[in-house]
Amino acid sequence: MLVVALCYLTRFPDVPHHLLEDRMDERLLAKKALTAESGHEIEEQHTTLIQDRRDLLRDLGAATRGENMSQKLVDTRIQIYAERLRHKG
Repeated sequence: MLVVALCYLTRFPDVPHHLLEDRMDERLLAKKALTAESGHEIEEQHTTLIQDRRDLLRDLGAATRGENMSQKLVDTRIQIYAERLRHKG
């Protein structure tokens, strides 16, 4: 059940949000209503979240297959991903 919940959280709410936010950023940058620095920061946050999501899903998959995966590492990945999402929003 945890894997299903985390798959939902890592694939649905933040992914479309990032695409929409990226388009908004492009428009704001074009109108010079957003600084290049702010646009770059948002882009970096999205890149980090994408990598965190991939790492988390990879590790969750390994854990559910019974591969040699530390529960502590999986817990840490979940915590990092959740914290970054919280600070992003």
